[in-house]
Amino acid sequence: MFKNYISYSKHQSEKPSGKWHNFNDIYKTIKNKGFDFSNSDKITVIEEDDKFYCMQGRHRICMLLKIYGKNLNIKVENKKLTEFIIKQSV
Repeated sequence: MFKNYISYSKHQSEKPSGKWHNFNDIYKTIKNKGFDFSNSDKITVIEEDDKFYCMQGRHRICMLLKIYGKNLNIKVENKKLTEFIIKQSV
């Protein structure tokens, strides 16, 4: 699935996360050490027609969703991800 996704975009394939081992390392780092909000490459989210779209940082937002699932709530200020909250299951 990863190779198919990367093959659609030259831009994505040239990024560090366009290589499987780098992608996997980023995932492991987020899972084990938490998300780095100080990263200058901020996750950017826009709202259009009552829907939210991730314009920058799609790999990382997908990793957060994979790690936390439906309990993930994100906070966006000025189109940038500023924090996330994990809802407790009842």
